[in-house]
Amino acid sequence: MNCHCGNKMLFKNCCEPIINNTKKAKSAEELMRSRYSAYVVQDADYIVQSTHLSTRKFHKKADISEWSKSNVWFKWEIIA
Repeated sequence: MNCHCGNKMLFKNCCEPIINNTKKAKSAEELMRSRYSAYVVQDADYIVQSTHLSTRKFHKKADISEWSKSNVWFKWEIIA
């Protein structure tokens, strides 16, 4: 299956290694793609971990998890 972020790569070769911390995001775009994919696969730990330290205290893992489960994720698109 193609990655949730919209790349034509398999999830296991695209965002999954970033989410699993076996590969670092090489750009802000890769980071945002991986965060979108983490919402799709409901990986709240990665969302918290990849949130900037200065704002992390404002986001509860339980809330992130619930929000990711309560939404239907269709696609991620870069407009500009």
